[in-house]
Amino acid sequence: MTSPTRHKATRSSASGLARGAWALLAVFLLAWTVLEMVNHGGGTMVLGIAGFIASDLTLFVGPGGPHEPRQLPRGKVPTYNLLHRPIGPVLGLVVLSELVMPDDVFELGINVANMCAA
Repeated sequence: MTSPTRHKATRSSASGLARGAWALLAVFLLAWTVLEMVNHGGGTMVLGIAGFIASDLTLFVGPGGPHEPRQLPRGKVPTYNLLHRPIGPVLGLVVLSELVMPDDVFELGINVANMCAA
């Protein structure tokens, strides 16, 4: 079954410099996450891995429907976009870092932020 609209998907309009900055941030956050997971061990590793894949679990949320190859069905796009914005995890980390927060929860937040940046 084909989608009712037949058009080419557009690439991001972000400049190469902006993409490079996001890539650098993603590499930094990934390295930091691995370092912290090794330093703290235990539940930090479990939550670190969970945070790494959590944002892509949205592919299973929302109604399916017709779609082009390599594109999300229309009903899944809002949830996917919401969880792939970096501002949510970053604000969460800032707010929670002001409170006494276990390292495990911090690693989960870092990993979610990393997936948003990637």
